[in-house]
Amino acid sequence: MATEPRNGGFTLIEILIVLGILAALLTVATPVLFKSRESAERKTTGALIQQIRVAVKHRMNSPKFGDAPPSRLALAGFESTNDLNEGIEALVATLGAEDSELNPFDDEDRLENLDGDRDPKKMTFGKSKQFFEYVDAWFNPLVYFRLRDFEEDGKKSVRYTRQDGTTIEVSPIISAKTGGFAGALDGFQIISLGPDEEFGTDDDVVSWSSK
Repeated sequence: MATEPRNGGFTLIEILIVLGILAALLTVATPVLFKSRESAERKTTGALIQQIRVAVKHRMNSPKFGDAPPSRLALAGFESTNDLNEGIEALVATLGAEDSELNPFDDEDRLENLDGDRDPKKMTFGKSKQFFEYVDAWFNPLVYFRLRDFEEDGKKSVRYTRQDGTTIEVSPIISAKTGGFAGALDGFQIISLGPDEEFGTDDDVVSWSSK
């Protein structure tokens, strides 16, 4: 006796099997996609930091300036309403105000004012009195230190505000090999907190070679 033809639909068991396969594939693929995205973000931030590093080195070699921008707003001739994020704010205000050829901060989407401070008297960047930070791929401000400032004034750390509003203490990174400041040959450090958004951990993205 001939069997009746199937109506072409899926049975519940078949649907559950397909969903199980898709779930298994998603479980395997998600960490790979996450790592791929994280790797791309680290490369983007590394390239951004190197672009800024080149601008700082250019300023140091310029007869007009001959030095890296300071990591204190007062040393750069500005008056701030708080003491947060000073390093990167001084860097942005200095390079952005002095000479367009030295300005590496060309992506306005990366300019933030997370702590809401400004100079009450003078322009700091472009036509604004705000002190802008330049943020990394995770929207946290880059950290900038001119190492000489920390050797001369004895101040060991500064306060930085992350994108979620929390405040952390950051200090120039010490090299495990030399016992001195990492990146000492440059005379400055530029640092991203990296994907874990913590300072001084292994996933930080830095301006000097760690090899």
